[in-house]
Amino acid sequence: MKLKNTLFASESKRSDVSKYNACVGNNGWVGMYSYIDGFQSSTVILLESLIKDVDKENYDGFTWCLDTSVYPILFSARHFLELFLKQQILRISYLKNKSERDYEIKLKLLKTHDTHKLWQLFLAEVKGVYDSRLNKYLNKIHIFTLEFHNIDSTGETFRYPYSQKNFLHLTNHSVIGLKRFYEEFLKFSKIAAEFSYLTDYLIQEYRVGTYTKHLSRNDIEQIAYSLPKKNYWTNQKLKKHQLYIKDKYNIGSKEFQEALDIIQKNIEFNNIVSNEYNLNINEQNLIEFCLNCLIEPKQKLNLSLSDLACIRAIQEISVPIINGKYFSEDVHYLRENYYNEYEKFNEYALEEELDYIYQQLNRTIKGLEKLKQFNTLNKVHLAFKTLFVYLLKSHKDNPFDIEKRPRSARHQFEDMFKDIIFS
Repeated sequence: MKLKNTLFASESKRSDVSKYNACVGNNGWVGMYSYIDGFQSSTVILLESLIKDVDKENYDGFTWCLDTSVYPILFSARHFLELFLKQQILRISYLKNKSERDYEIKLKLLKTHDTHKLWQLFLAEVKGVYDSRLNKYLNKIHIFTLEFHNIDSTGETFRYPYSQKNFLHLTNHSVIGLKRFYEEFLKFSKIAAEFSYLTDYLIQEYRVGTYTKHLSRNDIEQIAYSLPKKNYWTNQKLKKHQLYIKDKYNIGSKEFQEALDIIQKNIEFNNIVSNEYNLNINEQNLIEFCLNCLIEPKQKLNLSLSDLACIRAIQEISVPIINGKYFSEDVHYLRENYYNEYEKFNEYALEEELDYIYQQLNRTIKGLEKLKQFNTLNKVHLAFKTLFVYLLKSHKDNPFDIEKRPRSARHQFEDMFKDIIFS
């Protein structure tokens, strides 16, 4: 007999009931996060519902009883903890792109439900990354994990009344305060969320490959800020900074030199210690492009495909992407990708792209700020200021006199830009 599955069937297509359909499987954005968020949210909702009912004057404990609800609630809370640890172990192990075999081994180890084993694996991964931003959460996560481990090490205490050896669970406890647990669970949920946001960010940061064994990208950036300008990098000057940095970050001379090499090769960090221009577009062409963004019709600047690709890459790194953010290192592969696209464009598509790029002056400025091209930005700002001052001094129309001026301020600016920039 073929059984028609109605228990897990979807709701009817009527709008008043179809809203009760839950997306599972390949339908929607389903993953570990869905399970973690589900068990965390259900724990909070169940606790709040129970506490609200208990606080009622006419509470009789018939429908929603503390003595029976404690098991599914705490089981849900513990399962949230287990899933959280497993997810974070996998995330952290991925940060420095370890071998595929190592990753497979971890997947096998994660089949355990033992919170002590999970904590040990979690701790080992955090220590192996050497990122101080992870360390500040360790104590609070450890305390919560340890307290759960002491009462339910295998995930069976709140799932069954007896252990596999036929011993009654919870004989060392007579009561568990659920309101108190609710308050502590909310605190840990906030910590878990912050840690999860951090590892989300770190996955994107480590993706660009700017790190050493003991130094993160953030560490290297801070080191760059602590160094003198490159033109003062004498052996004597660097020696003083080297001793301080080696002591602060607990690194050797070889890793200090590695950090220096990264700083000089990184388009963003290098501009912390110098004013060198390293963009793949002539600086004057870039300044003229920024000025040309302000006028209509546009002047023909004869920008190459490489120039356009570079400008578009600068604009792109200024804004977030769906699953994270761009870092300054991404400007190189973005420029290459845009250049390859532009080579395939016909004349009409290229004109449309050029129109779009000219509308993104603000993103160009923000991208240059992200790349720390402050010397170039100062030149752009100076050009804008020079044009504005010249307009106020020499043009017969007062741009601020709305009643008397015969033409709009925009057209006046356009005229002045053409006369000065492109003459």
